[in-house]
Amino acid sequence: MIIGDDSPLRHLPSVLNPRQILLLDGIRYSVDMADIAYTRLFNSLTYVSINHNSKEFDFSIFSHAFLDAWSVIDSVNRMRSLLSNLTGYKR
Repeated sequence: MIIGDDSPLRHLPSVLNPRQILLLDGIRYSVDMADIAYTRLFNSLTYVSINHNSKEFDFSIFSHAFLDAWSVIDSVNRMRSLLSNLTGYKR
């Protein structure tokens, strides 16, 4: 897990305004989703590399891998968009 249970992003202070809370929650969820998708992609590709010559090879694993790869891309792009909306954010 990239963002630990003790991270400030999981325990936002109440002094933040609602917009800041929504942005920071969105960033946290984007990171979590990218992390989950990356882990699943890693596991799928490990399965392919180990079992590609097996007679029982499950070819649907490629659809799973593409789904997770695009999920990583989508989550990172969403995070980039949310980060650009934070006040004081410098490129």
